[in-house]
Amino acid sequence: VKRQQNEGLLLDLKAEWQDTAVLYAAQANPTQLIEQLCDKGDRPSLDLAYNCWLENALLTNPRLVSEKTFIRLQECCYQQLEQYMVEGNWKEADEYNYRMMIQVLGKRYGDRFTSEELITFPCADLLRLDRLWGQHSKGKFGFSIQKDIYVKCGGQLDGEYYEKPFVRFI
Repeated sequence: VKRQQNEGLLLDLKAEWQDTAVLYAAQANPTQLIEQLCDKGDRPSLDLAYNCWLENALLTNPRLVSEKTFIRLQECCYQQLEQYMVEGNWKEADEYNYRMMIQVLGKRYGDRFTSEELITFPCADLLRLDRLWGQHSKGKFGFSIQKDIYVKCGGQLDGEYYEKPFVRFI
């Protein structure tokens, strides 16, 4: 694929072959592949695009994929998240919200957040996610809604864990 410059072969891989595209991304500049996957715009394509970006970002210094391409990928993913919300598919939206937060932090799917990462999570993304949830759920879901409920349960907003309010909250 690299020698023949034929990234198009990687666009419609079955799930069991997607690691091949990620391997390619670790060895070449996957910008064009990521752009083409963004053009497709479906969830599997966006997931593969992010995995290619991440693998390349972790293994190359300096990064080969431009910030502009990563920003486009993020925008496409926010659109996917919003589509789940528009459809009222809250379970998918919740799962994809996690995926968005992982992407913002440059982590792998399945990774957990540290307390420090949650406290220092980029405000612009946190506000955007909260705004999407609040807008599409008519104020029923979102981080600010959860924060209000947690405070009403006796929780404090100091980054510490308090068992009694948390148990009431959940």
